[in-house]
Amino acid sequence: MNNGPDTHINAYVLAGGKSRRMGQDKGLMLFNGKPMIVHLLELANELVTGVYISANNSKYEALGFPLIHDEIEGVGPIGGIRTCLKRSDSQLNLVMACDIPYISKKLLQYLIHAISLGYDLIIPYFHGTESQPLCAIYHKSMLEIIDKQIADRNYKLKNLIPKSRAKKLIIDDTLDFYHPMIFNNLNELDDLERLRNEEWTSK
Repeated sequence: MNNGPDTHINAYVLAGGKSRRMGQDKGLMLFNGKPMIVHLLELANELVTGVYISANNSKYEALGFPLIHDEIEGVGPIGGIRTCLKRSDSQLNLVMACDIPYISKKLLQYLIHAISLGYDLIIPYFHGTESQPLCAIYHKSMLEIIDKQIADRNYKLKNLIPKSRAKKLIIDDTLDFYHPMIFNNLNELDDLERLRNEEWTSK
């Protein structure tokens, strides 16, 4: 992938959750004949320079993408993002959860095209109100903010936003790639079954 001569972006798909409600590792559950995480990996692979999996389960190695283990465990997604930013060789880093299968290539392109100087975070807001920190672009400068928040035992990703220079993107039905469930994540087997039975195609 080539975003242009001066744009180096890495992507990290987070699969470090314990999936207690699903009863098994969500990212490795089959959807459309392949592990659910593969949808995000394949989309990212078309758009960015390097694609990585953030997970503590060695089974993800079989997918053929570099695997990054959390340096700080037990703090949720913020710990995974911290390790990814620390290890990244890029200033710009697309971060996604592994369980948001409605994410589309056009949405990711929209985020990437919104990159501009002076921002720590490019973050979508669903209908202008619901921030989506698990489908956002993090500048490496966020590492200092994240370290401070972890030190304060404040692990909520949404609390990073007011501390950063965030560029907020409104995602609503005025955009051609909009889908009412575009940021829905799958937490239970019923969620996955509904998705399997739906007529839906990534735009």
